[in-house]
Amino acid sequence: MSATGSATESMILRRLAQVHQKTVATAIGSDETLVSRFASGERGLRINQIGPALEAMGLKLVDASEQTVDSKYLESLRNLAMRGI
Repeated sequence: MSATGSATESMILRRLAQVHQKTVATAIGSDETLVSRFASGERGLRINQIGPALEAMGLKLVDASEQTVDSKYLESLRNLAMRGI
């Protein structure tokens, strides 16, 4: 696995640990057992479960050709622009 892949996996597992597995299970139309098996690496998710699982964890996919900006940074830029700075 690439360094980027490892970082992504770590981020997903950290976020999964922060939310209730029941929240993710409900979002993907399954039970907590499947989510637990996913977290432990015993089982994967179906393609139609990935988006809802990420959303339930407060994550989203972004195309590699696009860039993301922290919302606090963006808000700071908006404030500066409104003040004409």
